[in-house]
Amino acid sequence: MSETVSAPWFEAAAGERLGQWLAARFPEIEADRATLVSLAGGTSGSVMLATAGAWKAVLRTVAWPARPDSLNALRREARVLEALKGSAVPHPAFLAYCDDEGVIGAPFCLTGFVEGWMGSGEPPAGQGWTEEERHKTAYAMIEGLAALSKVDVAAVGLTDFGRPDNFLERQVDRWQAQMEKHRAHPDYGDRQLPGWDELAQWLRDSRPETQRITIIHGDLSFSNVMFANDLPPRLAAMIDWEIATIGDPLLDLGRALYPFPSESGAPGYSLAVDLSAYPARESLARRYAELSGLNVRDLRYYMALSMFKLAALIEFNHVKSLREAPGSMSHRLSAFIPRLVQGALEITRQA
Repeated sequence: MSETVSAPWFEAAAGERLGQWLAARFPEIEADRATLVSLAGGTSGSVMLATAGAWKAVLRTVAWPARPDSLNALRREARVLEALKGSAVPHPAFLAYCDDEGVIGAPFCLTGFVEGWMGSGEPPAGQGWTEEERHKTAYAMIEGLAALSKVDVAAVGLTDFGRPDNFLERQVDRWQAQMEKHRAHPDYGDRQLPGWDELAQWLRDSRPETQRITIIHGDLSFSNVMFANDLPPRLAAMIDWEIATIGDPLLDLGRALYPFPSESGAPGYSLAVDLSAYPARESLARRYAELSGLNVRDLRYYMALSMFKLAALIEFNHVKSLREAPGSMSHRLSAFIPRLVQGALEITRQA
């Protein structure tokens, strides 16, 4: 192996072991020409590009020693990607999962390399992408989400992948408990989130009936999708399936659509991408309904619930921001959370 990555757990000898591991499973590749270089990383793990001649794959792993939750997330991603094989859902092809930390120093999941560009980034220059064409990517993303909503969990062997019974009924209490964990931190202080309790009560009082149970991605947005480089706009893959489960697919729709503006002129709520000129959420929801066969009359509920959930998930950034310099991502996220809660309340009040 000619290149390795600079991770604290990655030993020089791991390159040779990985080459041998690849050769045993993919005899068609030139394992002696294998390379492994970092694509991206974070606090929970790394994303790397594995190559062997013309062969390419993406290797996702965890920081080591791994936390139980990060190992579970890696296994969940591997399992759902394997289950989606042959489906109409755009996703990275599952190649292999390795639970043996002796190969590279940590368990890893190997998936096919996806040619394309991140939805939160810029399309490739010279391919004819206009502003109008880029806006059409919103429909491409929603069409992929509609395909996901039609996956039969029993047929793909995922009936035990989550807890579908009373899925919506459990959501508010679950994320309320998560928020209380953040507030119990000794450094949390007297930070207030105006409207949090009001939002929680509205969600309890307004819960709709679940129409279908299937796989849900859990965090579907332009930050977790890739589009094909060429035109017309086409979804190449939904990525980052670590928090996938089975439940009400309209929660995915709510997460995807609250960053988009409303037909009434109300803005969306997004930290990463300005979607103010993109199609309205109602238009995107109608396309989803047409393809999925699901009624989207309760879109407000699912958008508000997904915002409530996200606020609870990322509130840890408040304490983190107290230790970091102003302008860091934790500061940006901490400041966004009150806006997210107020935005969810505004959505609940829209006609």
